[in-house]
Amino acid sequence: MKEQDKKTDQQRRNFLRGTVATGAGVVITAAGADVVVADTPENKADKPAGQAGYRLSQHVLDYYKTCVR
Repeated sequence: MKEQDKKTDQQRRNFLRGTVATGAGVVITAAGADVVVADTPENKADKPAGQAGYRLSQHVLDYYKTCVR
């Protein structure tokens, strides 16, 4: 293999590694932003004491009705 081909291959690999790392960073950042929004004081205020996680609220029931057709 020519020296120029090896250099091009290495540059291509570095580009792909950077692209994958950037994509993973974006996904992690987006997932973290959802968690921060879910833990706002307004959302915590309407939860009964000691209850965490999934709640079957009217909003969720309305959504389920739209899914079942």
